[in-house]
Amino acid sequence: MPFPLFWSVALVSNIATGAQGVAVGWILGDPVLPATVLIVYQVAIVVATILGVRVGAVIVRRLGNKRTLVVSALLEAASAVGVLFAVLRIEQTPTSAQAYLLAAVASGAAFGGGIGGPAWMALVAGWPGTRGGTSQLLRDGIQFQLGRFIGPLVGSAALHGVPGAPAWLAAANALSFVVVGGMFAVIRPTDRDRAERAAPRGALAALRTAVRSPWLWAVALIAAASDAARLFLPRLIQSSGEGELIYGATLAALAAAAAVAAGLASRLESAPTRIARGGAALVTAGLVVWALAPMLGGFAWIAGAVLLGAGAATSTPAITAAMMAAAGPRKDAAAAASVMVTRTAAGGLGALALGLFVPLIGSLALLVGAVGAGIATSLAGGGSLGARERSRAGRVGVSDPGRRDPPANDGRTRPGRASSTR
Repeated sequence: MPFPLFWSVALVSNIATGAQGVAVGWILGDPVLPATVLIVYQVAIVVATILGVRVGAVIVRRLGNKRTLVVSALLEAASAVGVLFAVLRIEQTPTSAQAYLLAAVASGAAFGGGIGGPAWMALVAGWPGTRGGTSQLLRDGIQFQLGRFIGPLVGSAALHGVPGAPAWLAAANALSFVVVGGMFAVIRPTDRDRAERAAPRGALAALRTAVRSPWLWAVALIAAASDAARLFLPRLIQSSGEGELIYGATLAALAAAAAVAAGLASRLESAPTRIARGGAALVTAGLVVWALAPMLGGFAWIAGAVLLGAGAATSTPAITAAMMAAAGPRKDAAAAASVMVTRTAAGGLGALALGLFVPLIGSLALLVGAVGAGIATSLAGGGSLGARERSRAGRVGVSDPGRRDPPANDGRTRPGRASSTR
């Protein structure tokens, strides 16, 4: 399948997901609800993702990447159907019980994403006819961030003017995942998919890797700061007196900046470490602006989103690509799983910490995350994968994962890897 077609289908699905996410976030972020609703939501996402990665490791070994992605898409579609029925039970203001139910079913998408996430990144990084590595993951990130840009605009406009908007948005999201699952079902199995079926390690192994890797510590600090801030964003915006249009515009600015930054970074002939350091610095600046936004005015939320979006979209993909290159073609999904589990777990812990401080000091709690992101700036630049990982990188044609991308993937063969046309 041509990559532009794959990219376009994924974009449409991410638009639908972004639109549904605005509706779910706005409902769960209602200030009349206890802050524990958002904490439970984040913890459920962490648990579901880690379980998904563990289950996905088994499924990939049995079914291969292609069929694993079909299973993943259908599970995410089922979660969207659950959201549809959950929001239909809500009349105007949700009760705590309805909010917890919505959080539970919405987090089900994380289980499906955990199953297919590492396989997706391995698929994108090795797509035939592309440069692969950092550039390819950043290009895939463009469609993801464009979906986050367009989706919030669609979602916020629907919330503002369409009766029953959350239900319609959930139905559209479910349909989009069915289409994505169908796309993977018709893709021909590849030599790699048939012969290797290389599965990511389990979630606990991924966390053990994180303890030893300065780069994964950088990922953890960035996620704990930025992902937790996004989770509490609707509550903070509503508490500052702004409405759903500012919320939608903030999410759109977040994604638009991320898409532009990813596109620019994918064209740079720069070391992933430099890209990661610059991204972490932008995350730090964005969190500081958000912390002061209630005093600066509504547009400060949008300005902070531009900085945060650009930083988050460039730092983590750069680290991920370098680690996947160092791990080699048979274990690149394992490296992706390490980043995915680390980011998810750190985001959950960051949400727990932020949930303790937001009721007390409001948006100023984001300054704690800004300090963590500042530390990540140093770790991202000084991280090392160790001698064994550098040796592996050399065997697959990458002399140093911190310096440049692997050579172009010509669609035939690469050292150590069968042809890959997913």
